[in-house]
Amino acid sequence: MEELAMRWKKLSLSEAEGKKCDLSKDKQSQEHVLAAKFFTRRMVNVEAVARTFRLIWRTKRNFKVSMASENILLITFELEIDVEKVLQGEPWVFDRHLVVLQQYDGSLPVQELSFDRTSFWVQIHNLPFTLLTVEAAISLGETLGVVSKPRDTSKMKGGNFMRVRVAVDVLKPLCRDRVITWDG
Repeated sequence: MEELAMRWKKLSLSEAEGKKCDLSKDKQSQEHVLAAKFFTRRMVNVEAVARTFRLIWRTKRNFKVSMASENILLITFELEIDVEKVLQGEPWVFDRHLVVLQQYDGSLPVQELSFDRTSFWVQIHNLPFTLLTVEAAISLGETLGVVSKPRDTSKMKGGNFMRVRVAVDVLKPLCRDRVITWDG
């Protein structure tokens, strides 16, 4: 160990090699990126994806689509508000296959991202009238995954049913039923 420490002390850089290079935050990209995994066996056509989603998403500013890995694309937006709009519209499909989106900051290789969750609006039917409440819908939704409560809870009421937005693990099979108990 001492020998290694001695060798380390002898290492030095020439004047040219020792010049510092500043790569602080202000020099990093200010773009907003979503990584998108397409759950299909076929290769995804980047141009077809860009054309299709440009029509569907109707973003305020432009976005670019590039291939990152097999069936994983990076979608670079000019505005953060466009990213949020796209994420709020989940789930997305392309050519009848699920597309799982994830915000991407570039700190990890895309192959290490876990594309395991996407948000769905889940409808809850056949509840007694007294349980058609936001609190009951959230409790039931939490048995499925992570619930995101909307700012306007009136979106959760649907007449004789409730709806809740849940981030569901798409790698696990869906549950068919839930056992529910309530007083009386």
